[in-house]
Amino acid sequence: MNEVADILGEANQQLRLSDARLRESEAWLQESLRIGGAFAFDMDVQQDIVSFSGAGIAILGLSDADSTQTSGRAFRSRINAHDWATALKAARTLSPERPTYAINFRYFRSEGIVLWMSIRATASFDSDRRLTRIAGLAFDMTAQTHAEEAQARLAAIVESSMDMIISVAPGGEILTWNAGAERMFGYTADEAVGRSLRMLVPDDRNDLDEIVATMNDKGSIQIETVRVAKDGRRINVLISAGSVRLSDGTRGSSAIFTDITERKRSEERQVTLINELNHRVKNTLATIQSIAAHTFRNQNDDKLMQKFVARLIALSQAHNVLTRSNWQGANLAEIIAMTIAPHQTDDETRFGCQGPDVQLNPRAALAISMALHELCTNAAKYGALSNAVGRVSLTWRVLETIEGRRLELQWIERGGPRVTKPKRDGFGMSLVRATLADDLDANVRLEFEPDGLVCNVDAPLPLPYESVLAIMPQQRGAMS
Repeated sequence: MNEVADILGEANQQLRLSDARLRESEAWLQESLRIGGAFAFDMDVQQDIVSFSGAGIAILGLSDADSTQTSGRAFRSRINAHDWATALKAARTLSPERPTYAINFRYFRSEGIVLWMSIRATASFDSDRRLTRIAGLAFDMTAQTHAEEAQARLAAIVESSMDMIISVAPGGEILTWNAGAERMFGYTADEAVGRSLRMLVPDDRNDLDEIVATMNDKGSIQIETVRVAKDGRRINVLISAGSVRLSDGTRGSSAIFTDITERKRSEERQVTLINELNHRVKNTLATIQSIAAHTFRNQNDDKLMQKFVARLIALSQAHNVLTRSNWQGANLAEIIAMTIAPHQTDDETRFGCQGPDVQLNPRAALAISMALHELCTNAAKYGALSNAVGRVSLTWRVLETIEGRRLELQWIERGGPRVTKPKRDGFGMSLVRATLADDLDANVRLEFEPDGLVCNVDAPLPLPYESVLAIMPQQRGAMS
């Protein structure tokens, strides 16, 4: 009896040990399935009950309290209707000879999240060939499906783009070549893939190595250059390239080539037109100066002629500043430095200028240049610049207001002769008021303080990038 008891005890111990190992294996399997985004399921077709493993709780978005068994009807209610119809059609083709099948469907979790599920299952049949159960594994393919959709969208964008979009190996060999590249350069994908990108570089533009080095150093690059097509055409391109890690672990690059040939031609035509306009304006100013010289020839007051010529020169100098920027605008500090230069001392202590970097549109640049010229001329004749000790403080700032950006500029004279307010503005001060008020919509305040003239200007600050055409309507109105 003792011997039998010992045998039974050992058997029970082995059974408990096997049971523990089984539970451990099952737990390990459940965790593996959960990590892999999968769970096991078993559907009793006759009873219409679906059972699934514990990993299904997390994947299907169920609480731990929920049972791992549910009715087939409840399970089907969360499956997309079209997908269920497709699955049902596939299930009807099952037979003892062909018991396996695979389907994909969308499953709606209780919080509204849509899962893309994939099932691999095997069907069981009774002796009458009736379907009794379907068991297998269900995989959560949501992340993979979204990634595939994003990749498909990206591929469609690349293929339909009018730009050339390519990928390049570390050695410069072309890996991919889209339809835009074929349209732009004339090479088909079969002709281009595997060849060096140098096939597009013209002989006089050996810049590929420099572009690659800069991209590798900075991670990306954007540069304008010239490339040559299959038929020999030279194409101006904007290259936007970046370093990418390829599937084999090496670092290649992806690049977008945008054809900017027409834009370059337009820019060249614009430069030609602006140069022609500049030439004509200078000729017009010279003609006006000649007409003025003949007009004032019989006048006894030479100073009148000098004033007129000085104003023409001030206008011409402002014009030169705008010409250098193709009439895109001018820097306020540069306009000020140019205007005060004839009155500045060698040690540059005559004027105290301070303010932020401000870009003016052409119309504002001309108006402020003419106004500052008149202020300098007035100060040289009557104010702080008429002696050796007078000084001028010229400051400006930009304010952000509800109505938009505004420029505040202040001119303060000190150290000159004592000032008394004139009975009426002279032509110069009238020009200051009129020019700034008319061309800048500015508020101009002239204060003739005993210690020196103070001029305050408050004007809206428009965008600086107005072309020369922005001031032409006013010019045409003035000529009409």
